[in-house]
Amino acid sequence: MMIPSPVARVLLTAALVSLVPVMVAGQASRTSEGPGAQPVAPRTPPAKAPVQTPRPAPGPTPRPAPRTRPVTPAASRPAGPLGRSWSGLVRYGNAYDSNIDQNDANLQAFGVVLGGGLRYVDDPRDPSVTVQYETGIHRYSGTDRWDRISHYVRAQASQDLVGRLKGDLIGEISLKGTTEEREMSNQFNVIPRLNLRLDKRHRVRVVGAWRERRYDDVERNARNRYIGAEFTRKDGDDHELTVEARIERNDAQGSRYQWNRISYGAEYLWPLGKWGRLEFDVRYRQVRYAERTVEIDDEDVLRRDNRWTPAVVWRHDVTPLTELRLGFQRESRDSNDPRRDFGANQFIFGLTRRF
Repeated sequence: MMIPSPVARVLLTAALVSLVPVMVAGQASRTSEGPGAQPVAPRTPPAKAPVQTPRPAPGPTPRPAPRTRPVTPAASRPAGPLGRSWSGLVRYGNAYDSNIDQNDANLQAFGVVLGGGLRYVDDPRDPSVTVQYETGIHRYSGTDRWDRISHYVRAQASQDLVGRLKGDLIGEISLKGTTEEREMSNQFNVIPRLNLRLDKRHRVRVVGAWRERRYDDVERNARNRYIGAEFTRKDGDDHELTVEARIERNDAQGSRYQWNRISYGAEYLWPLGKWGRLEFDVRYRQVRYAERTVEIDDEDVLRRDNRWTPAVVWRHDVTPLTELRLGFQRESRDSNDPRRDFGANQFIFGLTRRF
C-alpha cells in the first residue's frame, strides 16, 4: 500500500470530520421514526418566553401623556358658528298681552321685538368663560310705556373646585329691561353659584345674588339680595326636572317699596324628537311688605301679595342654527289690596337665527 502524501492525509481527515454530524443526525432519525423504533411521547412546543420590556435608560422621569377627550359623534357636534369662540344671533318676536299694564284697566297690546347679539366662549367644547351682549327694539300698540331699546350684558366664569363641586361667578348689566315685577329698570347683578353633581342624573345648586336696581322713580331704587337652592334630575332620554326655592330681601329708598319675598318654582323639559322640546314652568311668589299698609275693615294691615306664573313654551329647531319658539304664559296676582289684583294672558312667537 502506498502511504498517502501529507496533503492527502489532510483532505481525508477533513472529509471524515464533515461526515460526523451527518451520521449522528441519521442515527437520531432512525431512533425516533425508523422501523422498530420505540414509541415516544409527542414533543410539545417549548413555551414562549415572556416578552421583556426594555427598561428605559436612566434619566428624568417622563411625564404622562395628556388625557384626551372622547370623540363626539358627528351628529352631536356643534355645527358652524356653534363650534367657534365667536358667534352672533338675530331675533324677531311677536307678543300679545291681554293686560300689559297689569291692573284693572285690562289694556290689550300687540308687541314687536327685533334684536341681535354677540357671544364669546374661550372653549366651544367646555367653556370656562362666556361673555354675551344683546340689544333689542321693543314696540307695542295702544301704549308707549313699554316702548324702549334694551341692552343686556352677561359674563360668566366657571371653575372646577373639589371633586364634583364646581363654582360659577356671573355678572349682569340690564338697561331698560323688565324685572320680575314687570317694571322697567336698570340692574347691576353679581350672582355666585355652587354646583354639586351627585351623579350622572342629579345635581344640586346653591345660588345667591346681590343686585342694584335703578328706576325713574328714585323712591323705587333698591338693593336686592337673595339666596336659593335648586335640585335637578335628568333622565337618560333627556327629560329634565328642576325644582327651586329662594328667599329675597328688597331694601328700597322709599319704605313703601321694601319687602320680603319667598319664591318656589318648577321646570320640566320634555324632548320632542331630535329637533324640539316642550318647556313647562310654574312660579309662585309670596311678597310681604315691610311698611306698606292697606286698609281692611277700618284697620291698617301690611300689604301681602301672592303671585302665580305658569307657562309653556314649544321650541323647535327649523335648521341646526334657526329656532322657532311658541309660548303661552298666565300671570295673576292675588292681594289683600283688591286694587292690585290682576290677571293677564301672554302669547309669544319668536324666531332666532344664529350665525
